[in-house]
Parts: sequence; structure tokens; C-alpha cells
Amino acid sequence: MSFLRIISFALLIAAFIGGGPMAAEAQQDRDTSPTLSARGLFRIGYLRREETGHPGEGELDALKQSLLANATIGASLRADGYTGVGIFPCDGPADMLRRMNAREFDIAFTPASLYLQQQSASSEQSSYTAILMARRADDTFSATNTVLRYGVVIASSRSPLFSKDKITAADIQEALHRRPIGVVSTQSVAGFYAPLLTLAVRYQTDPVTPGMTYYETSEEVVKAVISGLVDVGACEEAAIDRVLKASGLDGRKSELIRIVIRTDPTLTDPIVVKASLAERNTPLVRALTTAIRDFFVTQRSDLQYVPTDDREYARLKQMLKEFNLRFGQLNP
Repeated sequence: MSFLRIISFALLIAAFIGGGPMAAEAQQDRDTSPTLSARGLFRIGYLRREETGHPGEGELDALKQSLLANATIGASLRADGYTGVGIFPCDGPADMLRRMNAREFDIAFTPASLYLQQQSASSEQSSYTAILMARRADDTFSATNTVLRYGVVIASSRSPLFSKDKITAADIQEALHRRPIGVVSTQSVAGFYAPLLTLAVRYQTDPVTPGMTYYETSEEVVKAVISGLVDVGACEEAAIDRVLKASGLDGRKSELIRIVIRTDPTLTDPIVVKASLAERNTPLVRALTTAIRDFFVTQRSDLQYVPTDDREYARLKQMLKEFNLRFGQLNP
């Protein structure tokens, strides 16, 4: 038997025993294709936040257990190749934006600003689509049942703005030059973007300066203004009454602060789902939407979620674009 025939015979035996190169390639194709076993955990991402009205780690873990106990969702997840549900916290806004850009999460509880920033950064189709928006007890509703939240710029009773009959652009500029504005985290649309942009447009001034004093929550901004730590602050309007009530100062709002501006209504933070999942498995997304709503109805009276979609956030997306054009993109 010639050498070439020996080699050919050896290859034939190897192919018969081990499947050969073609079988190996086919096996590799099976391993790397989007089979049901390839998806791993259904990943729920969220941003750790101190502000009132956001679910925390314990609550989201309870949500996870609720989803796993739901027979319909459990079967749908398994049918779509998921092996379980995992809760993944983000260490900060930049971390969450990076991970959303990488499409790490199947569902995310995210600030509206990060969701819209992620949409704007995507050169292709949006990575995520909104399915629910937050509703607190002190939020209002539009005629179409959209949840609305207002922002304000407030002045301390110690501020020269407090007693002005009519506040002018010069008054605002002088007040901000005297002492920079106190602001809440850049993740609050109603407490940061909306009031600062409204202030800039209405009074032709630039409140966004390196000297701004940042606070973790709108409530902390209100406290800082009342105590005189800052003369002027930007925050969510509803935080004023929450602070006054908690401090036993109900009915004394007019003595302690002055509302300089009240913004047009803005939308609240959404829950978003990976766009590819929404396209691939609409029944699963519909079941998840209902289950998440029902969970918060039974768990909390101060935080609920109502249906929404990307179209409702179009005007808010334009507002953030205008903010960035005027002041530049701020770091998340």
C-alpha cells in the first residue's frame, strides 16, 4: 500500500471515529449558534441611587423571586434559552452607560437621561426600548395618562432674589455670580436638566459652572436652600413638600423659599428592555411588563409603573439635545 493510500485510509478511519473536520465544523456551528442553552441568566440591571422613589437591591431581589415563581414567565424564559434571573447593580452612571452600550442587560431600571444618552450614542438601531415609566404618588398625569414631573429653581430666604418684586436677568446673573447654584445629580431630568435649561433660556444666563454644588438628592438641595448653604437650588418640585412635611414645617413654604421658575413637565425614569429581545419574543416582554407592574402594586404604595414606549420620550430627547448644544455634554 502506497504512503498516500495509507494516509487516506487513516483519515477515513479518523473521520469515522471522531466525526472528521466537517463534523467538527458542524459541531462548532451548533455550539456558537443562538441555541436555547446559549443565553445564560436573564440579566436585570439597575443603578444604586439614594433618591426617593427608586427600587433598591432588596426589592429587586424580591422581584427576581417573583418572576421565577411566575409559571408563565419561567416557561417563557426557559423556552427562550435563559437559565435563570440575575440582578446586577451598577456602581455609577458611567458604569451603567458603559454596560448598556455593551447590551449587557436584558432589562434595566435606568435614569431617563442615561436611556436617552444611550439611544443618542448608538450609531445603529437603539439598543433598548422603554416599556414602563415610574409613577410616584406626588406625580401628575397628562390627558393621555403619561406620568409628568416638574422641576423648579428655588431661592433661599437669605438670597437677594427672595424679596425681589420682579426678578430680572441681571438679578439672576448677580445671584449666581455671588454664589453658584446647588444642584441634584445629573441623572435627574426634572431636578437638573429641565430647571437649568429653563433658567438659561428665560434669563439668558449660564447656570452650569464648575462651581456648582452637587447633592445626592432633590431633598438635600431643598434642605441646603432652606438652611442657607446655597442661595439658589435646582430640584424636583415635589421634594419641597416632602422635606417640609418631614421637618414639621408644613405651611411655612412662603417664609422659607421662593420658587423662581417652574419648568414644563418632564417624563419620569423608564424601565427599558433590550430591543432585540422585544423583537424576538414579544409575548415574553408583554408577560414581563405585566408581572413587573403587578409586583410593585403589591409591594409599594409610593412607587408604581405604567406602560410607555419610546415615542413618549421624543420631546425629552430633544430637550437633552438642546441642553448639550448649549452647555456641552456633561459626564454621567
